[in-house]
Amino acid sequence: LIFNIFFVLHSYSIIGQNSQKITSMISYFNDRNYSSFMTEFPETYVDFLSLYGFDLDKGKAAPFYYDSYKHINFIFSDSLLNDTRYFEKIFNIAASKWDADATNYLQDNLITFIMDNPQYVYNFIKKYSDKDIKNFFIFILDNPHPYQKSHQNMCDKLKDLFRGIDKIL
Repeated sequence: LIFNIFFVLHSYSIIGQNSQKITSMISYFNDRNYSSFMTEFPETYVDFLSLYGFDLDKGKAAPFYYDSYKHINFIFSDSLLNDTRYFEKIFNIAASKWDADATNYLQDNLITFIMDNPQYVYNFIKKYSDKDIKNFFIFILDNPHPYQKSHQNMCDKLKDLFRGIDKIL
């Protein structure tokens, strides 16, 4: 663990508050401390990319780029995501835009979460503006291969799901 923390901090020359956040996130993840990990998890797309993205211009990975798959799966592995504080972070990131790698992992897990918890998601998003909701669904439905049959099937399922909920309410 100590080597892992040192390597991450040294490799990316991170100082100050970000290094504390990264150190905490590593510790919380290794301890499987979901609520503390989610407290430290980014709240915006920009912050998400600063921890999980890849800068193509510099050819440099963010501190958790190589851990993004494990971290994103961890986030969606606990029923605490139904806690509004945590889901709000995911919503805010998702209401931005789609990108490859970590963002794609987030998208895949979010789609599964929506399919498994449609009423919760519906009740959660209806407090947002039409623009935010539209951006959220653009994120979910954005795909580098939009005409693949599997993507079309998923889009149809989401439409049917939300159309059905809307009729009930």
